[in-house]
Amino acid sequence: MGEGKNLGNLTIKNLTTAKRLGTQTPRLFAIMIRVGSSLVALFVSTVLAETKDDQTVQPPTPLAYPTKVSVKDFLFEIAMLCFFAAYIAIWYVGGNKNLALAKKWTGAQLEYLRSQFAHVGDNSGNTLVKDSPNEYVLYTSGRRNMKFAHWFVTLYPRNDVTTAIANRVLALAGWEKPAKDHVTVTVTLDDNVSEGFVFAVLPEATSKELRADRFDLKKFTKTSQHSKLPNNLVVSCESSELADVLLEGKVADVIREAGDAFNSLIITCYPAVAPESLQEFYPKTIHFDFNINSSDAKASSDLVQLVCELPDILNARCRTFRPEIKNKLRKNREEVLKEYAKIHAEERAEELAKKKADAKKAEEERVRKLSPAEQRKWEEKERAKELKKSQKKRVKKS
Repeated sequence: MGEGKNLGNLTIKNLTTAKRLGTQTPRLFAIMIRVGSSLVALFVSTVLAETKDDQTVQPPTPLAYPTKVSVKDFLFEIAMLCFFAAYIAIWYVGGNKNLALAKKWTGAQLEYLRSQFAHVGDNSGNTLVKDSPNEYVLYTSGRRNMKFAHWFVTLYPRNDVTTAIANRVLALAGWEKPAKDHVTVTVTLDDNVSEGFVFAVLPEATSKELRADRFDLKKFTKTSQHSKLPNNLVVSCESSELADVLLEGKVADVIREAGDAFNSLIITCYPAVAPESLQEFYPKTIHFDFNINSSDAKASSDLVQLVCELPDILNARCRTFRPEIKNKLRKNREEVLKEYAKIHAEERAEELAKKKADAKKAEEERVRKLSPAEQRKWEEKERAKELKKSQKKRVKKS
């Protein structure tokens, strides 16, 4: 009996101890995990420290650079600086030279121009207006038989080496005219100074290109030689009789004596670029181009005087033409008007065809959305229309 009681007491104690251990198991497990992770971390850090101690530290490799610096190391930079310095110097010197040439030419003609025009220069009081280092403009107005005249002084691009070289290369290839010091004058005449016509004196070497580029010369004129002009110049005019009238006296004499200084003369009442529709009236203009040659100042002065006197010459000789000249001018205009009428008719036909095609397409889209029964009705109506059209055609033929 005593042993049985002892066994019972032991069993109860064991159960009590087991319960206590069961409640403390999660805490023990957490403590074990923490201790284990700490041991692992300690082990890893120890291993890394040992491997780091075993490795030999490599000293940094110095970069390769020259120990001594010489001028040869900067040859490219020096060459670029010299190039830009030379370019800027040429730009400055060339621009100043062009300005001096423009002022010299204007100064030589200024007294005569002021005797011919009431106003010389712009509204700000500047006689010569600079557009660029090689382009200048002189404005003149206030003279009988003309509204105004603009003198465009275009000089060789002495300031721009690249442009000058490009022009030389393109000129040798025949793709561009060689750049020269020259003046282009555009004179807008009074409306009633003369009858309208197209006339030009052009260099024979470039006459085909000029006529191909200009609408007025291409459509209204024919090219021929003239006895009063040198062989290197040709006349492009609407009538040979009109050319005789215009080249009489001083006009032909000044052009012939100018020699290489003269470039071109164009008198026109039509635009240089083809218009969409030909109008009855366009401003009458004179386009005169000549070279500036310091060694032949007389030729330049004579050409300037001719530009100023041309409106008076036109007013005296071309206010009324002889019947044969008038008939020739009228025929030329009728032919050009027929060409424009044909072009407009073709354009209208194309527009109508496009409208019909668009309407047909819209109708087809509408029919597709109809029901089968409605589509059949539509087809019957279309067949009836076609039948009526065919019957009308038969009646007309009979």
